[in-house]
Amino acid sequence: MTQAIRFDDYAAFDALAARGYAPWGEPVAIEREAVAAFQRVTGAAGDAATIPGLMLQAMLPRLTPGHDWSVTGAKGALNLGSPMIRFDPAVPSGARLQGRSKLSFARPHPKGTLMALDFELREQGCEAPCLTSTIELLYLGEPA
Repeated sequence: MTQAIRFDDYAAFDALAARGYAPWGEPVAIEREAVAAFQRVTGAAGDAATIPGLMLQAMLPRLTPGHDWSVTGAKGALNLGSPMIRFDPAVPSGARLQGRSKLSFARPHPKGTLMALDFELREQGCEAPCLTSTIELLYLGEPA
């Protein structure tokens, strides 16, 4: 069941952030054909032997499980991008990847609530992540 949280309920967001990372998602294979298609569409260089880092970032929604909470009451939301992203080590095509995420913080912003989500991807069987990333979202609205 999904917990609905008003965009300015900072106590509820603090409780979510305290939970840390959600469990790892199910592994998904990223085949060489998908890598080659990504390279054709984006113009990314390479021979499709390794998965481009930007492809990993683009696939976060597919590789990480959904949250058990949702934001309500905002007039809209803006994706402010990734202030932090790291790709290390290179991942071979055909690898089975799994992801996880956590709420890093939610804090007041003059236009609503600024929220940061942290993501990690790893190759199945590896402890070290091949991608770490933070994505910031701005939920627009007036506090209650």
